[in-house]
Amino acid sequence: MKKRVLQVLTGVLLMMSLCIFVGMPKQVKAEVKIAEYDEDSNKATEVNKIPFLLVKDIDDLRGIAQKPYGILISKEEKEVTVPVNVKNTGKAVFSVQTENKGQKGKVIYSFSKDQEGKEVLGTVEAKLSESTSDDLYMDVTKGTYYLTLEIKGTLKNDALFLVQGGVLSTKDRVLTNLNFVISGTTGKPLYYKVNMKNQGELDFLFQGTEFLESQVVLCDENKKPISKVETVGKDDIICYKTYVVPKGVYYYRVNTENNCFMIQTEKSGYTDRDSSSSIQPRVLKNNRMITSYVSLADKKGSKKYYQYEAKKSSELKGLYIEFDEGSSGAIEVSIKLPGKGWTTKKLKEGEVYKISDKNIRKKGTYKIRIKKLSDKTTGTCTIGTDEYDDLSWLF
Repeated sequence: MKKRVLQVLTGVLLMMSLCIFVGMPKQVKAEVKIAEYDEDSNKATEVNKIPFLLVKDIDDLRGIAQKPYGILISKEEKEVTVPVNVKNTGKAVFSVQTENKGQKGKVIYSFSKDQEGKEVLGTVEAKLSESTSDDLYMDVTKGTYYLTLEIKGTLKNDALFLVQGGVLSTKDRVLTNLNFVISGTTGKPLYYKVNMKNQGELDFLFQGTEFLESQVVLCDENKKPISKVETVGKDDIICYKTYVVPKGVYYYRVNTENNCFMIQTEKSGYTDRDSSSSIQPRVLKNNRMITSYVSLADKKGSKKYYQYEAKKSSELKGLYIEFDEGSSGAIEVSIKLPGKGWTTKKLKEGEVYKISDKNIRKKGTYKIRIKKLSDKTTGTCTIGTDEYDDLSWLF
């Protein structure tokens, strides 16, 4: 389809009288006419500016909902500038498709506030024969900007460049399950709304473009923080946090210096079969893993109980409790082995309490107690009735 678009635009632009001023001083940038391609009618129409409309997601950003605009540069010209009409405030981004095969050299794309190119917001460099991706994000407000194409090399033939662009909103957004939202810093906290129709687990994913410190906290429907403020993005550009919540409306509040970042949320429900009573603990099965949920709805000091009954010696190969990566705060884990008293250990995110020595071989009752140490502690625990296999090296 891209090839057909290029063919139509090439024909239309060749028939147009291009306003190229050959022989003008190099510092004066020539103006060219622009052709808009209509996929439904398979026709191209001359326009004065390339509009950058508001896009809502990655599919829109990559041109599915954005019309392409063709710019033809003659082989005699070295530099052209076209006006861009930005419709909204946010992050402007563009990509360029080209099929100028056999052309040697490179082209520099500059996005500026002014026609003379004194206030350049972003620059991308590519080979004359290659397309550019949409990985440059620039802060813009509503108004006119300018895209300059500067040829470094010699064009053997007239070259066509197919431009698509848009503006990503940096305002508060509503997140839908598993869909990425692209945004950027505005100098103030940003809020991302999520709606939980049932109690469940919220997995928050943050991916920044730079190793810059960011903070995230989960808020209630009134945007009041209900979780611990977590620092992400300083050591890893991809980070995630897990929140276990009851049914309701929530907001992720994000503070970041990242020029651009992506946010995704994954929602999953669960049935809480864990009992708060030591009299009726949840029964564990041999060589199995289960998930224990530490909800923000649980009060500080609340406890959950688990039990395994070994009917013969050496039946149980191991026992462990891990406070999973992405969790917040800390829990207290207590284990009681057959014929022994309770032993207790405090676990933070990613830490594990494991037993795999001779003490685990005995016949009898094994008891586990998990205690929430603060109101803002949340996340998931993995309880396994087998030997612990450390898979952290995979990540």
